[in-house]
Amino acid sequence: MVGARLAGRYRLVRLLGEGGMGAVFEATNFDGTARCAVKVLSPVFRDDPDVKSRFFDEARAASRLEHPGIVRVFEAGTAEDGTPFFTMEVCEGQSLGGPISTRAPLPPEVVVPLGRAVLAALGHAHERGVIHRDLKPENVFFSGEPSRPAVKLLDFGLARVMDAAGGVGRRTRTGMLLGTPGYIAPEQLGDARVADARSDLYSVGVMLFELLSGRDPFPSANPFEKLTIMLTAEAPRIADAAPWLAPFDAFFRRALAPEPRLRFGSAREMSDALASAAGVVIAAAPSPAPSTAHTTRPPPTQQSPRGDAATQLSIQAVQAHDVAAPPSVRVISQRDLGRAKRRRALTVAGAVLFALAAVVAALVLYAS
Repeated sequence: MVGARLAGRYRLVRLLGEGGMGAVFEATNFDGTARCAVKVLSPVFRDDPDVKSRFFDEARAASRLEHPGIVRVFEAGTAEDGTPFFTMEVCEGQSLGGPISTRAPLPPEVVVPLGRAVLAALGHAHERGVIHRDLKPENVFFSGEPSRPAVKLLDFGLARVMDAAGGVGRRTRTGMLLGTPGYIAPEQLGDARVADARSDLYSVGVMLFELLSGRDPFPSANPFEKLTIMLTAEAPRIADAAPWLAPFDAFFRRALAPEPRLRFGSAREMSDALASAAGVVIAAAPSPAPSTAHTTRPPPTQQSPRGDAATQLSIQAVQAHDVAAPPSVRVISQRDLGRAKRRRALTVAGAVLFALAAVVAALVLYAS
């Protein structure tokens, strides 16, 4: 499609990316004076009236989100061959998929400002009744200084379109997987329609854990094992990966709680708790020696990337994000966890039956 004209106004310049729902191209108008990105719905769904209708509805909903941390959606339309598309601003920088894939932990001075910027954008969307429901590293772009990152969240316009096409974390009739099971909240595995703001916050928690620890919070041998662990296991302790990050344990106990009611109630609450935990970690770190004024070292008994000069920031960078002001993280009681375990036992049984049904359906479709 590169070089093609679209709707009599746009020329597709190059492919930026593609996934289960379609492809994204960089485009210009015919005289080359304006630049934008164009998301084109996959031909697989082009003739599905339910998917097309929801595609346009959600693109219009996303266009009403006006926040510097959310990619602007300009308009939706139909190409000459009937393919739905919408135009949006071009993202600069890189996605979180790069740093997370390296499995190299980043210091709190880098991760906390980034996480708070993501939560600020999410809070804006949630206040307007828009839930993302498929937040993952590839949908988070960032650029700028680590202490003041410029963040852009993508694909709000396609969150509900996935339901019409088969659902988040499920396979369509063509075998394409929609959604990313490693990042969607446990309650979405059975029914994506039950997702609310706390589901998005769970996804942010997974990404923050990976960025700080360099590890998958739910390591597993295969996707089915991962889903089972997410539904049954308690939230992981980041101190197991890096003991000097132990003050974050209470934060992740809530952020990655399998029961939505045990999580943070809002993006603002989660952002404040994140900053509070980071303040404890940074305050406990030894002051840098005069000869290494630009390097903040971790306690000598811990392994940490904070000695990497390319990623160092001063303590003031995090203090600038109101680290000292937020309240402390509320600790979940053992009684709450006990109740959650009993509920999860029932949920696991349903999830296992759902997984078996999905496998049988896939085999039947493949055979046909």
